[in-house]
Amino acid sequence: MTSCNEVLQPSDPRAKLFQYGAWNQEDGEFVLNHEAMDRLRKLNVHDMPKCQGCIAKYNCAGDCYAKSASSTGDPTSTGYTERCHITRELLKDNLLLALIFKMAGVSASGSV
Repeated sequence: MTSCNEVLQPSDPRAKLFQYGAWNQEDGEFVLNHEAMDRLRKLNVHDMPKCQGCIAKYNCAGDCYAKSASSTGDPTSTGYTERCHITRELLKDNLLLALIFKMAGVSASGSV
């Protein structure tokens, strides 16, 4: 069992980061790895050092952890990725557009 739709196979190098259980054919039941589940619960913007103080942290929720793990090797790395930069720039542009529309008396949907 995996928490990520990009990491489905045990052979994926990121599998150890996202898999939290497996089917036990012999017993006919799922076996959960509670330690892995606890670790996965901590993958959020409140526990990510790189997200502290970031204006866009609630837009991206800490980015895609699989992609972050692919680029840095660690989904909780402290470094900003190119995806972080893109998310912040898009948010900045949206906020500026909303301000321009408000100052012009136009709603974001385009009506006056």
